[in-house]
Amino acid sequence: MSTYSVYSMKKRFYLQKINKLVFFISCLGSLLLLPVGLSAQEEQADSKKIFSYGIKVGSTISSFSQEQPHSNKIIGLSVGLYSNCSLSQKIALQLEVNYNLEGGRLLSFEIPENTGMQTWYTTKVENKKLRLHNLNIPLLFRYNIKFQNYKLYTVIGPNIGINLKSDVDNIGVIFPNNAGFVPYNQNSKISSKIENLSYSISGGIGLEIPLNNNKHLIFDTRLRYGLSKIYKGYSYIKLLQDSDHLRNSSLTVSIGYGF
Repeated sequence: MSTYSVYSMKKRFYLQKINKLVFFISCLGSLLLLPVGLSAQEEQADSKKIFSYGIKVGSTISSFSQEQPHSNKIIGLSVGLYSNCSLSQKIALQLEVNYNLEGGRLLSFEIPENTGMQTWYTTKVENKKLRLHNLNIPLLFRYNIKFQNYKLYTVIGPNIGINLKSDVDNIGVIFPNNAGFVPYNQNSKISSKIENLSYSISGGIGLEIPLNNNKHLIFDTRLRYGLSKIYKGYSYIKLLQDSDHLRNSSLTVSIGYGF
């Protein structure tokens, strides 16, 4: 077989590969653009925008995980912005940026005798109220269910949390060696013990009520379940071998205005 024939065969082989690659990319592009085309058609039919934006405000109820006992919930504030991109009449992607005041209560006991320490007290009991000032950024898959003029929706997706700062109120009682007790109340920063980044999953339901000129009210209930550990080495009895890294989860109820 001549060199020219070998060259021609290789050329045809590579041309076939290139044609298949172009065909595959064209099909993939068509599939990716199909939802956008459908949403554009639906927009023309229903006179609705593909993109919408909004603000919301509400309240959070949050607590730490149960690796350590004696934990409880706290109530905080939630304020956020959201952007919604409709892929079809029922399906959308929603990106949010929310400031949430989260955290929880932890009860701890310190008995110096257990650690071999010599102190002027026998026992210290603290009720800690931890506040985590978090910036939560969820990317949510949204499914809409139309009911007359109203829109019921469900959302679910991953969430990245950024801890801006953390502090704790310590309300405690010290029991001295000579009997009696000494109460105290102090505030301190604990940002060094809290992870800067956390990962969780968010899901919930909401109701969208239409107003004039494509504006709407929303009522939203959201559960955020912590996946990563955020509190480093906490122990309710002040012992290193009994310490844990705690997760944090929250429930948020909010009302919003979209346009």
